[in-house]
Amino acid sequence: MMTQLRFPAMASRADVLISMARQFGWRSGAEIGVADGKTSAALMTAVRPLKMIGVDHWPDGAGGELYYKQDRTRRRARMIYEMHDARLIEDASPGAADQVGDASLDFVFIDGDHSEAAVRADIAAWLPKVRRGGWVLGHNRTYHGVAAALVDYPHDDLPDDCWAFGVTDQTEAQAPKGGKLALVIGGAACIWDDMHAAINAMGRAPDFVVACNDIGADIPHIDAWVTIHANKFRGWKAKRTKNGYPAAETYTHDEQFKADHHVAWALPGQVTAGSSGLFAAKVALMDLGADNAILCGIPMDDSPHFNTDRPWDAAAAHWPAFEEMDAGIKARIRSMSGRTRDYLGAPDAEWLG
Repeated sequence: MMTQLRFPAMASRADVLISMARQFGWRSGAEIGVADGKTSAALMTAVRPLKMIGVDHWPDGAGGELYYKQDRTRRRARMIYEMHDARLIEDASPGAADQVGDASLDFVFIDGDHSEAAVRADIAAWLPKVRRGGWVLGHNRTYHGVAAALVDYPHDDLPDDCWAFGVTDQTEAQAPKGGKLALVIGGAACIWDDMHAAINAMGRAPDFVVACNDIGADIPHIDAWVTIHANKFRGWKAKRTKNGYPAAETYTHDEQFKADHHVAWALPGQVTAGSSGLFAAKVALMDLGADNAILCGIPMDDSPHFNTDRPWDAAAAHWPAFEEMDAGIKARIRSMSGRTRDYLGAPDAEWLG
């Protein structure tokens, strides 16, 4: 799974966290050993919404620093966490973990005391705080104490001497209630009925509207226009302009074609390419920060296109990608029609919160 990640050249630990947060849709996490808060600051600035918990007790002499430097470091961290309305726990790691709910975090980043005993204690204390499907990460994997502690945890080696392993034995992820909601719009003939039914079920306007492929030329307001066929954007944009609609932010995975944003196409757990509709759901949840998404006009059956009478014969080829989704992501998506509705469920009142 880690091989799908794309990290910037000469990636820092902050770059690693930002890349993974976008890939896996993290919305909550903790950093153990925040020091002056620079890593958390970069992450909270780049990834929103993100609910962070920072932990440090700035022991005298940590890192060979004098006390007055530690005090200045503490003040900087406090300021950063206050600016981002984040929680900073000024306590040793085990005591701080006791103040955090089990299975409440998408990730934890361990960068405190690097002795073997301390790293083992940190992993033991914080692993239960990460939900199933989340990640435990850390820094300085080649340090003797860290390397010794990681022997019992099969892990991936990441840039900037970071390490990570996925959590597979924690409490099952639950669908988030309420929060920001996205309509993800595809091009099946049922699109108009699906949108009408979805908006009625929501009882309010969506926070994001994400369109895929040519349907984006026919929707007046969209927050993101997504496709795996970026070579067709030029013609679709011309049609959108002819319809009198404002320009929309474009997203694709293929950097050889011009777009406003080039992003990874895969949802957590997904290893095979899916349809543009599934890619649009990924953009809604991961890149725009929606909590939940409702698919409209994405039945993934042989329903015809919205402007033709011909059945779509590629649905079966794209379907396996839907079945590969991480359970936590699947819980955040509902559909209004077709095979996707049967598989994901419709957006009922309990799910909508």
